[in-house]
Order: sequence, then C-alpha cells, then structure tokens
Amino acid sequence: MAAVDDSSTNKNGSSSEEGSLTEVEKKIVKQMEFYFGNKNYPRDKFLRLKAEDDDGWITFECLQTFSRLKALSVNEETLANSVKKSKSQLLEVSDDDKKVRRLKSVPLPGNTVEEKRDAKAKTIYCKGFPKETTLDELEEFFGQFGKVVYIMMRKLFQSKEFKGSVFVEFSTVEEAKKVLGTEDLKYKDQELIKMLKDDYYKKKNDERAQQKDQEKKKKEERAEKEKEGEKEDEEEVQYVNGCVLHFKGVGEQTSREDLKELFGAHEEIDWVDYARGETEGYVRFTSEGAAQRAIDAIKGDNDGKIVIRDTETEVRVLEGDEEKEYFVKVKEEKIQRRQKKQDRRGGSGKRGRGGGRGRGRGRGRGRGNYSWRENKNDQDASDDKTEKKPEASNKHIHFDDEAEPPAKQAKTE
Repeated sequence: MAAVDDSSTNKNGSSSEEGSLTEVEKKIVKQMEFYFGNKNYPRDKFLRLKAEDDDGWITFECLQTFSRLKALSVNEETLANSVKKSKSQLLEVSDDDKKVRRLKSVPLPGNTVEEKRDAKAKTIYCKGFPKETTLDELEEFFGQFGKVVYIMMRKLFQSKEFKGSVFVEFSTVEEAKKVLGTEDLKYKDQELIKMLKDDYYKKKNDERAQQKDQEKKKKEERAEKEKEGEKEDEEEVQYVNGCVLHFKGVGEQTSREDLKELFGAHEEIDWVDYARGETEGYVRFTSEGAAQRAIDAIKGDNDGKIVIRDTETEVRVLEGDEEKEYFVKVKEEKIQRRQKKQDRRGGSGKRGRGGGRGRGRGRGRGRGNYSWRENKNDQDASDDKTEKKPEASNKHIHFDDEAEPPAKQAKTE
C-alpha cells in the first residue's frame, strides 16, 4: 500500500507549513508523515518494533532503506532539516538530528466500528488506469478533487504488477462524493469505473454468490443427466431396422472419408464404424432400409459392383439377431464410456484424488462419425505439469512499495 498524505490539523494529527519548503522537501515531509501517520503506523509492524526499542525513535538511516524516501534523498541532514522546517505537528527530530519519532502528544487512533465506518464512507474504488501508471501520477490526478489520505495501488499476487485499480481515501466524505459524482471520469482519455469501496466489495460478494449458484445448478444438471442416462441404459435396446451395412475386403489404405464419400452420396450416414488398416467394418445410416437402398444405387451405377479404392468389396445388410447384437454392443460401449467419465471425476463431478495435476490428453474429436471399437495400437497420454511455488521472502515489505497418410487410430463413438 502506498500513501499520499496523512496530514490534517486535528484529526490526523499532522500539519505542515510548506511556504519555506522546496518541492523535494515537501515530498520528504509528506512521505515521512505517511510512515508515522494514522493509516500506516498502526499496522506497520516493522516500524512499531523498531520504535519500541528506542522510546519511539527511528533512525534516518533506517528510514533511508525505504524505497520511496530513498528516491527523494539519501542525506540524513536533508531529511532532518525538512522535518524541522515543516514545523510538523506530528513528528519531532532528536537533538542530534539522527532520529525522528511521532509526537507522544498525538495518540494513535482507535480501531472502533465508528472509525471504520467513517473511513469506508470516504474511500472509493477506481479502475481503468494503465499498468505503467505511477503513484506520483495518481497523487496528482486525485489531488484535484481534494485532500488525499492514502492511495492503495492494487497489484497481482505473484507478479506484483499493478492491476490498474486503486482504493483512494479522501479526508472528507464530500471529496469522495465529488469524484463519484463526476460524469465521464477519465484518465488520459481512458474512462474510469468508480464506486465506493464498500459498494465494490458488495458487488464482488454478489458475483461470487451468483457464480456458486451457477456451479451448483450445473452440478445438479449433470447429476440429472447421468440419472437419465442410467435410466436409458436400463431400457430395452431400440433401433431402426435395415440401417446397418457390413463391408468386407477393403484395402489397407481405405479411409473413413472414402466410405462416407461413396455411401453418403446416396443415403444419410449416422456413423462409420471403421479404422484405417482394417479390412472390414460397418456403416450405419439414419433411416429404415437405407443400407439396402445405398447398395442398390451404387451397384446400379457400377455394373453390379461396389469398388472402394480400386478394390471390389463385399457388402451386406445386417438383419435379425445379428442386427440387434450390433446395437447392443454399441450401447454397451456407450455405458462403459460414461462410467469411465464418472470415475475420472470421482463420481461427483470432481476429479478423483488419485489424479495428477495435469489433465490427461484424450483422443481428439474431429468432425464426422466415430467407431465404437478401440484400436489395439491406441495409447493414452498424459502430461503432468507441476507448478513451482513462489519462494518465500524474508524481506520486509513496507506499505509504500508495491505419401499416403499413415494408418489412423480408431475413433470412439
């Protein structure tokens, strides 16, 4: 968290006479008053522990390790003179000009419900800033609306990159309302989203609750579909008669595309059950009696022969028990695939405990129809990817730094 100004005559316990200060000295005083101000000092454990060791005093040498102050000056005499020239009602400098502390006569604010409520009423959320925006630029932008108490630049957890959104607390409610009441609030031609900080958190909570409701609904829908699927599995196998054609004697380079092109030119195909490299397979059509009609049409155009890739092929229509057994097998394969899917999810829509972090790579699904047979050469592959956890840092963080194709694998219906 980075701050802009934590000074006011009474409430915040800080005041500066800036007439005799240079611009650099003004910035030094502002940053020093932030370190010991009401927003940062109560929660900065590092400073509080240091202060306890020496009756509240902090050396300028220690403060120079803070990046924002270090960027302003590395000269202890300059730091001490800046604070003394400001006649600060918050800070005092030691007799040897080596240390600074918060005045004991200025008590730290309490952590009451009323104070928290008052702070929320003066704090806004604003989004839409470029990621390269600096704190100084934000200070200047929000300073036009009133006296800024602090600015928190919100950053990504791991990369610490600025997210483009900020929380800004003003000294009065009226100043905060002035920002919120500005129509078409823009920063460098970029329109900004603005609302009270409290409203922002309410909005995020509502979105999370809505997301949970949607996930719950999807889970219930999946469970309902699974129940419906189980119910269908229990029902007697039903199918359209005369729609399955068996072919035999095709060449090794015959593809499913060859079969679809030949038979699909005469009747609509529902499924092609075949893998390249095999010598026989099945073509399933969508309508009753379509298999025989397709055979008759092709033979009629080719002197009573069915030729696929220059190879004459035997064909016949499945009938009776053989036809029923074919559809029973198709249904059994569907049930097995559904069960495998449930097992991978742990039976409740979630991944099982035994799984790794990486997702297994399933067989790709292209357009067209698939076979319910599994090719003996098929192999499942999975890639395990292990996230590297960020290393813990012992560094103290201050609030101001933020030819013919090869044989294809059989596809699964």
